[in-house]
Amino acid sequence: MVHAVNPPTDPNRRPRSGRRDAGASPIFTPEQANRTLPLVRRIVQDVMQLRHEIAALNQQLAGLNERDAKGLGRHRDFVDEVDDVRDSLQQDRDRLSGHMDELAKLGVVLHDDAESYVDFRAVHDRRIIHLCWHIDEPEIRYWHEANEVAAKRRCIEGRRFAQQRN
Repeated sequence: MVHAVNPPTDPNRRPRSGRRDAGASPIFTPEQANRTLPLVRRIVQDVMQLRHEIAALNQQLAGLNERDAKGLGRHRDFVDEVDDVRDSLQQDRDRLSGHMDELAKLGVVLHDDAESYVDFRAVHDRRIIHLCWHIDEPEIRYWHEANEVAAKRRCIEGRRFAQQRN
């Protein structure tokens, strides 16, 4: 599935020099990040499904390779099955890569773990931090330091977050 990716058009996303740094992720307030959640949620759901499908295909391929190692995979039907699994695996990997690119265009980072936490860069007390969201949460309620894992999340309630200025 292809998702419509239009990063938030926020004039505050430019560095002080006035030039847009193509590699820089946007700075979000909790409100801005929450506005992206419907799209981010759909993409993350697709990523989670693809990760599950890729794991199943890898397991299936491992079983076929084991069968082949025992000399049981010399028939044409077997070779076709292995090719089909490999093709499906590559298609799913390509789709997964496309979804990860979509998230990057939005300026968010999906943790590379089974929990699927998503980080949005933000500014708190004049330093870059990450607003952190999980697919089971209705809105962004937590944050953690940029160099910390999601397990160290803290509640954002009562905290002030700055927008990046030109």
